[in-house]
Amino acid sequence: MELKDSAANMSMHGFGRIFISKSKRIQFVWLVIMICNLVIFNICFISLLRYYLSNPSMTKSETVITSKIRFPSVTVCGPSVSKHKLERFAEESNKTIQVDFDVNKKFPHPFFRSEEILQNLSTVENYWRIIPDMESLFMTNTSGFCTFATLEKCNFTSDIGRVLVFYKGVCNKVNMNGKYFQKKPGSLHGLSFILFVNISDVVPWALSSEGDSVYVDIKEFDEPVFHGSGSILASVGQLTRIEISKTVVTRLKSPFHSNCTNGENKPLLFEGTYTIENCHITCALNMAHKQCKSIDFHNNMFLPEHMRKNSTNISEAVACSTSIYNYLIDTNFESCHCQLPCMETKFHKTVSTAKWPPKNDLPAYKALASAAFGLNKSEVTDEFIRNNFLKIDVYFGELSFQKITEVEEFTTVKLISDIGGQMGIWVGASVFSVVELLFLLWQSIKYFVNRNNITEEHPDN
Repeated sequence: MELKDSAANMSMHGFGRIFISKSKRIQFVWLVIMICNLVIFNICFISLLRYYLSNPSMTKSETVITSKIRFPSVTVCGPSVSKHKLERFAEESNKTIQVDFDVNKKFPHPFFRSEEILQNLSTVENYWRIIPDMESLFMTNTSGFCTFATLEKCNFTSDIGRVLVFYKGVCNKVNMNGKYFQKKPGSLHGLSFILFVNISDVVPWALSSEGDSVYVDIKEFDEPVFHGSGSILASVGQLTRIEISKTVVTRLKSPFHSNCTNGENKPLLFEGTYTIENCHITCALNMAHKQCKSIDFHNNMFLPEHMRKNSTNISEAVACSTSIYNYLIDTNFESCHCQLPCMETKFHKTVSTAKWPPKNDLPAYKALASAAFGLNKSEVTDEFIRNNFLKIDVYFGELSFQKITEVEEFTTVKLISDIGGQMGIWVGASVFSVVELLFLLWQSIKYFVNRNNITEEHPDN
């Protein structure tokens, strides 16, 4: 009687109906309903569990408004080789290096022209002897050519440094330590600098036939720079204004779909934070080292000394590395197994240009140029200024950034909550119902054990 009362009083109402109904037919109907609902609940339960085990994720986007925002590094890639330095190197080393190229000549490979020069340098150390002076590009001996927020002058010792950029050569990185913060929006409160590009001293170079321009890349200060599609071309005789906005993306590690990494167990050839580009180019260089008998000078510059190989045949070395890069690009770098970074900062850039300097300001800039290079004022003409100087402004239009965060979509708490909801809908159960069911099961086992013991002691009864 106690067992039947426990079953009848269960909070899982359908289960109790089976025991309190006096008609066998009604009991059967309730039993069928109960079984059908249990089947549906099990289907829903399995579906929820599978979805939970698939580790789904979702992204949350928010705009963060701040009183100040860390300024990125601005990398400027100008002419990679100085003609007069190259000629001096040739004289000192008794080498014959053809400096004046026919730019219209058809070369077997777009890098062949500069590769001829580099091959004659023999070592990476010699390459540093032929690059233009940073002091000339930024005119470091003249005050006011590089400022932050129109007040703070750039420190050429700590703020600007030289970096090697893949297939671009030596470039100049402004705000290399990331110490600057922009505290007000607008062009007057960002980074502004004037550059002198001595076009008469430019040697044609790979990926950069524009001798009268510089490439600008904007990255976080601790992120390695790679010359690519994100580069902005700034030409002489122009003011190039680059308004930037920032997006910070945070992803989840395995077992979630993004399967991001911070660079663990991924030895990279370029210092700085882990990025997809860093992984891709490291992969390409490692493949070139393994598969090519000789490696062209461009690649050798970025390989550790123990991995470098002399290039006895320029065309063969260039062809080998080119075939590797083309294969990787065609296959979307699948063989490199490069994962997305867990933390990534992206900069959206809006570029506008204007003729520079304005006609009314030409006399002032002519005086500055005359002081910077020790020239007579008569030598510094309007044409000289427009053909060799350019200005670049980089700034945040707003003191805010977009924050995109990948989060777990289906947590353990949500799983339990959804299972509880399905239990309530289909079988009218709760956590207490499960406890009651376990208690009923214990009573049933106890009842049948006692019944068997009585039967064994009094078999006649």
